[in-house]
Amino acid sequence: MNGKRALAFFIDFLITAIIQNFLFMYFIIYPQVTGTAQEAGSIFLKALLITYISMCYLIFRDVPKGGGIGKHIARVQIVCAATQDAAPILKRLLCNVFWIFGPLELFIYAVTGKKLGDRIAGTDIAA
Repeated sequence: MNGKRALAFFIDFLITAIIQNFLFMYFIIYPQVTGTAQEAGSIFLKALLITYISMCYLIFRDVPKGGGIGKHIARVQIVCAATQDAAPILKRLLCNVFWIFGPLELFIYAVTGKKLGDRIAGTDIAA
């Protein structure tokens, strides 16, 4: 199951990177190349906003029933750990909110085999 979960995360992370890079190219790089002057503060604010939008995808990706794009492709879904029934929307959101602490979330998953978000939300992944 961990292989499918890793595949789902890789797909979702790739989508996040594409979103981030597209927005960065359009709002920061393109104006620089075309000679449109931007103040450093404006560039910084745009970069923060772009990062925020990308993180929103990571957090809200599993809101649709059945999960996000990565989970659909990997054919896994988020379930309640106790019942193995499909997790309600609030649990799906809660288990992803901890991506805000990305490195910590990855470290905990690497050490324990379960994400911090899954532990707190009471969720798991099932095929």
